[in-house]
Amino acid sequence: NPAILLTMLIALILNVFGHVTRPWCNAVLGLLNLLLKTTLGKSTCPTIPSDICTVHKKFDLDPVT
Repeated sequence: NPAILLTMLIALILNVFGHVTRPWCNAVLGLLNLLLKTTLGKSTCPTIPSDICTVHKKFDLDPVT
């Protein structure tokens, strides 16, 4: 779903390029999830991850040492 990818990308950009901390990125993900549920309807809206670490894993951006 493009809407879910876009919401995860917004939070990811805030975290990686904007240096926004993890709790604030998690709050942004929660608010975007609420926005999607409100606009698309609760029954038809799949949920996005609520943790920025999960978003990092989905975009394969885990740090490698």
